[in-house]
Amino acid sequence: MSKAKLSGSLKFLLVAALLLLGIGMVNAATFLPSTKYINIQTEFDQLKVTLEKFAPVEFIAHCPGFTKEGCPSWDIYNTTISQNASTVSFMVYNRGAYLGVHTPEMISRNLTLIKKLLESSKNITITKLNLTTDGLFLEFTLPVKGIAAGLVQKNATITLIGLKNETFLKKAEALKLQNITYNNEVLQMQTDVVALDAKSFKQASIKLPKSGTVNTIMKCADWKFNTSSCLSWIPTDIKFSQDENFIYFNVTSFSAYGGVELTLLTVQSYPQVGDYWTVRFLTKGTEELKIEGFNGTTYGVDLVFDSLYCGDNKVTVEELSNGIRVASYQCNTTSYHKVKVLTAGKHTQRLTFGPIVEYASNLANNMPNTISVEGKITNSTGGNINTTTDISFKIYDAATAGNELWEENKSVKVNEGIFSAVLGSTKLLTLNWNEPYYLAVTVSGDTEMSPRINLTSTPYSKSADRAFNLSCTDCIDETQIDTTGSFIFEGSINMTGGVINMLGHKIINLGAPSENTDAATKLYVDTKLGGGSYIKSGWNDTGTIVKLLTKTDNVNATTLFIDNSHGRVGIGTSSPTALLTVNGNVKVNGNINGSNYGIAQTAKGIVVSASGSNTLILTTDSSTWK
Repeated sequence: MSKAKLSGSLKFLLVAALLLLGIGMVNAATFLPSTKYINIQTEFDQLKVTLEKFAPVEFIAHCPGFTKEGCPSWDIYNTTISQNASTVSFMVYNRGAYLGVHTPEMISRNLTLIKKLLESSKNITITKLNLTTDGLFLEFTLPVKGIAAGLVQKNATITLIGLKNETFLKKAEALKLQNITYNNEVLQMQTDVVALDAKSFKQASIKLPKSGTVNTIMKCADWKFNTSSCLSWIPTDIKFSQDENFIYFNVTSFSAYGGVELTLLTVQSYPQVGDYWTVRFLTKGTEELKIEGFNGTTYGVDLVFDSLYCGDNKVTVEELSNGIRVASYQCNTTSYHKVKVLTAGKHTQRLTFGPIVEYASNLANNMPNTISVEGKITNSTGGNINTTTDISFKIYDAATAGNELWEENKSVKVNEGIFSAVLGSTKLLTLNWNEPYYLAVTVSGDTEMSPRINLTSTPYSKSADRAFNLSCTDCIDETQIDTTGSFIFEGSINMTGGVINMLGHKIINLGAPSENTDAATKLYVDTKLGGGSYIKSGWNDTGTIVKLLTKTDNVNATTLFIDNSHGRVGIGTSSPTALLTVNGNVKVNGNINGSNYGIAQTAKGIVVSASGSNTLILTTDSSTWK
């Protein structure tokens, strides 16, 4: 990039009589000038150029090597155009000549030349080529990459409708991929893969050879033409048709597409607490659909149902205590089940469609899956710049070279040279953060900045995310847990030996016991004993009468009442009138010995005796009993 001798945003209104170019060639395409040209050879940082025009401007053409003899090669210049009835304005950042151009009327285009240029440069075979009011209608076949010539092979067919200019078809290839990876699963590709670098067209119709049944079109948003590979495949909702040999579908953007067969697609995701979690899935036929919380996940506590869609159509559901149900569910496109996540940790949902059962899980946390990056961009003299520019952020596993682990491209506003960006807001950051990582920054139009930034401790706190789903043996020992606050377990703690030493502390908040081996609380025991406070001996009398049975119970001869207020005991009666009152028969196996009398059984008979001068009286007069 040329650096500033001129700086800021300068305007040129060209009214001088400059050389008017005739019909020229830009990247082997025919254009006509819409303005006069300007040749800028002074060093500068950025300029705003305004030119008078005599025709609508579609593109800005740039010639970096312009001389008095003319231009050896004009190129399309990537810049934003604003125009009115008489002028056109645009920003430039490089020396050279500039002019506005437009595409000539379609009737004057040389289709034979266009066909020859495209077939020789793109390795395609054009079967149809027409000019329309919208642009070029271009139909071509793509030979499968790596297949030897002469072998019988069905080729992919692409039809570009309304292609603005043939130069906008930059790259095209088709190849066979056995497998692709999505959601950490290996999927078999059922069709050829077709990849195009094309823009400024209205629609593309694609015909792909297939080897098996297809129910989902997968898209690669960032196809690597240099390696013929894709880092990230995603499922789409593109509608398509198929026959025995091909699938057919339309798109409005590229880079690569292919077809797979999915029966039920579940998604592992990482939402924040309070965010929404969407499970995408595909079904065939008509069956009862149930989506329920599973393995400790509860609707109303962990998740709240939001919506179920079949494509763009909202589905009415029956809400269950722990999920939703649709009696006869039929959807011929991708379904979307959306819930709000209320709690942190792992959540699992069970999806049942007729006989098919699948599971979707996530790992929600309270930490953001993003990191913030700030920096300063200056020109070669150290001056600050003010603009909005595209910046590429990449993370590698080495300070130089190494493996690219993650990439995100952002449009960033630069103010007085300072920029700030939040990484991971567009493309999820799913790194382990357990090894050194290096951030590479590339400003649009420049090479990668050097050196790469060694990410330090703050982003590495992301490794704590794994504690939400920790599953290991002997990975935590007695020295690694030390807390003065609360420690929460969401599962079971199983001891294989040893004791739990409470060191004088107590266990609280136990539930009601249900098994013989369950522990019970004091409240539970007190309740079972009838309330009140009790001591180890069995009971603590707080009233005048201690009753082993109440008056309303079935009273029998073994019923015992103790009347502490009078010092009496009743057997078979709740109203003892003497120290011992028996309501019923008394059986004595032995002697009865009082202080001044006795009743005993001897070998000679029953002996009733009285001591001293006491008289033995046999009477029916009850007054003598008192």
